[in-house]
Amino acid sequence: MIKARRYHITLLEVLIAITLTSALLMTLLGYYSYVQHLSRQINKAREEGFQERYAQYRLSQILLKVNKIEHKKDNFFTIDEGNYFVIGQSLVFFYDRGVDIDPLYSGVVPARLFLDRNNRLCLAVWPSPKSLSGEEIPFPKEEVLLGNVQRLKFLFYHPPDVEKKDYVGAEKPVTTGEEKLEPEKGWNETWDKNWSHLPAIVKIIITTESGDKTYVFQLPGSKRFTIVYRA
Repeated sequence: MIKARRYHITLLEVLIAITLTSALLMTLLGYYSYVQHLSRQINKAREEGFQERYAQYRLSQILLKVNKIEHKKDNFFTIDEGNYFVIGQSLVFFYDRGVDIDPLYSGVVPARLFLDRNNRLCLAVWPSPKSLSGEEIPFPKEEVLLGNVQRLKFLFYHPPDVEKKDYVGAEKPVTTGEEKLEPEKGWNETWDKNWSHLPAIVKIIITTESGDKTYVFQLPGSKRFTIVYRA
């Protein structure tokens, strides 16, 4: 009677099997980790894109409704210095908020566009001065337009007055002592509260981790208009 020969697994074969299994698992885990990282990056880019589009939409809604109140100068100006709540330059203006559930915040109201200490682009809105009866001013309503903002900068375009034929050359603005009665022609980094008219164009430069984002808005309430030509 012939006995069947038994085949035993050697230690070398076990080590080879373990090595191949480990390599296969490492490849699968590496691919899974890469897919998860790529998914997070896509979701982050999608969220940032949505936030930027939302900020652009809100800014266009707000700035297109900026009003210039007659017989009042300080209703559109910049504040260059920050404070405990604000970082850097901010913009103060009046705009038509329309109808709000709270009547105090309806109609033309004062507002401030600024960068807070949490690096968020915010809009603060105060009640309309006409609706306030007492001396106490309520706290403003704040709306966060965009997060993770590193820097906020404003530029204001003052076009030449065609009626005065000052479009040839760049004349200096009229001044009384040290006070300017009107801004310089072209782009200005600040806008003084004593200037009696609105800029034609407002450019807002927002710096985030992904770089600078530039938004340009034309103010319908400005008395001077610009014509943009596209090649």
